[in-house]
Amino acid sequence: MAEKRTFFFEGPDSITVEVDIQTTVDADLTMQYGHYTWRCAEALAKYLSTHPSLVRGKHVLELGSGTGLCGLVSALLGANHVTFSDADRSVEPNLLRNTGANQVKNYTFHHLDWNDPCYKWKVVQFDVLLAADCLFGKEVYEAFIRTASFLLHSRPDTFMLTSIEFRNDFTEVWILFKKYLLQVERLEDTLVDNVQIYRITAK
Repeated sequence: MAEKRTFFFEGPDSITVEVDIQTTVDADLTMQYGHYTWRCAEALAKYLSTHPSLVRGKHVLELGSGTGLCGLVSALLGANHVTFSDADRSVEPNLLRNTGANQVKNYTFHHLDWNDPCYKWKVVQFDVLLAADCLFGKEVYEAFIRTASFLLHSRPDTFMLTSIEFRNDFTEVWILFKKYLLQVERLEDTLVDNVQIYRITAK
């Protein structure tokens, strides 16, 4: 079963970005989390649409892409190239449909499990990392932050924008950011429906 959604994001000069997302659900009606577009992705995509210079002309890596909303918006806003990544290989066909539906051509998809070493990624130069709702459970906290730290320290001028929905106690998250030498900046006026956007850089 597939649900097609259309998102409209208002940008500078009344520019509107339209993104079609095809969400798939298993035949037994079990939701596959990577095939659903979460509120954090909508919040981060909206922020990008109002700050297009953050991604325009840049090489963008989306971590935990899922349906790829933030990466698609980045491409439509003028990113030079978008790399979608996810640990779940089953999201790739859906992502390919979504890139085709939006006529996005400047992209690649890579399997990336945060628990595996990603040394090969050090040779790839990304300007911006995007991560929407990647801190969804305690079981992924350290693996995700370790991966983000590796990528950010590989190129000091790279930054990450991440949207977080506060469902749990995040004390451990802040400790891990410090452990992996990451600077966290809360972006003002981005808290909507318990979703906050942060800018993360290497210390």
